[in-house]
Amino acid sequence: MKKLFVLITVPLLILLTSCVAKNPETKTDTQTGETKTSTSTLSAEEEAFNNSGQAKAIVDETDLWQIYENKEVWFSFKYPTGTNLIKEQNYKIEPGESYIKVEIKEIGNPVAPNDLTKEQDMKNIEDLSAWKFWVNYDNPIAESKKVSPVWNMFWQDFLVLSRFDVCNVTVERMLVFYFNNKKILITSYAPLMWLKTTFPDYFMLDEENCQTETRWKFNKQAEFYQTLADKKAPAWLQIWYNNFDKIVWTITFNHK
Repeated sequence: MKKLFVLITVPLLILLTSCVAKNPETKTDTQTGETKTSTSTLSAEEEAFNNSGQAKAIVDETDLWQIYENKEVWFSFKYPTGTNLIKEQNYKIEPGESYIKVEIKEIGNPVAPNDLTKEQDMKNIEDLSAWKFWVNYDNPIAESKKVSPVWNMFWQDFLVLSRFDVCNVTVERMLVFYFNNKKILITSYAPLMWLKTTFPDYFMLDEENCQTETRWKFNKQAEFYQTLADKKAPAWLQIWYNNFDKIVWTITFNHK
């Protein structure tokens, strides 16, 4: 039985070792003319697979993101896996989660308190085409307001930290643009769980208005935005802010 065991295992061992044998590779130095031989630990099968093009490296992380598609206005974009897409009017924001919301609005048909009139929308479209941020949609931080091109159009990009109520605390980055006779708003909500503990100097106690809850120091909001713009915020918040730029550049448009 021992001889039979040897006869079976030796060929098998040779077969297994041949699969991981180092393959010599000869290269010539173009400057010295010296020829050098190196070895690779890849098997013949692994090298064939790598050379076949099947082992495509993922260059862009957005390749793995989720896709939002709107067939009413015919546009789409990608957003990070793990970000919650808000699909309902009444939604609850969990402080440790990030969210993204898409709103499609009729031009000149104000419904919400911050909606524009038809005249304001038309003026906004005209000024955007001239790279001007004319009308304040929502409550943007002045320093965050910018106009950028998107394909053959332009969009408004800005940060919102509070609205309506002095006690309101939020961190939202918004995009507003016009396409197919609609106004489109994309809002990204940052997780707020660690906001006040990470930036304690940016908040204050206001017992008269907010009781035991702290609110923004409004004179510090511009500085807070600049921290994000300069990419100096803690990773959990900076990644959220930077991802918005990546989201914007995945937007694609399709005409009916």
